[in-house]
Amino acid sequence: RHTQDASAEADPRVWRVDLIDLFPSASVTASAPDTSGLDAHLGLAMAGGVERAALFAHPPVRGECVVTLRLAVPAHAGNLRLRFGYGIRDGAGIADDNLVAFRVRVNGYRVWSAHTNARRWEEADIALPAEAGSVAAIEFRTEALGDHRYTWAAWAQPRVIGAPAV
Repeated sequence: RHTQDASAEADPRVWRVDLIDLFPSASVTASAPDTSGLDAHLGLAMAGGVERAALFAHPPVRGECVVTLRLAVPAHAGNLRLRFGYGIRDGAGIADDNLVAFRVRVNGYRVWSAHTNARRWEEADIALPAEAGSVAAIEFRTEALGDHRYTWAAWAQPRVIGAPAV
């Protein structure tokens, strides 16, 4: 995990998309047949006292909450990066021995994962394995590793950026 200079996102030659804007057409499912406890929606989330626009993704009692966003990658975009924050929202009564798994899949392949119970934002910046001119199915997955009750998982400001393809 590493973070690149934020000034790249301000460069007018850089293609960028806020994935929160794609949520209205997202697919929200559970990886198991029972969806009890599953909740996925948009809002402002506070973690570590910092408020950010976020995708709330509370996992079901068993299995994963899966939010799939389909992103059309323009033919001119290259060097794609997926950037986001992730964490447990403030006020969650999650136990010290309880974790939440955060996973990202692109076109069915796991490209990133982390486990945490920290009530603060952590940052991720990963290469997005999608070709220019394609449609990428990006899945944000959360799973309770233990009691699911206070797994108030959130993905903060997920976005994709790409420099012009050469």
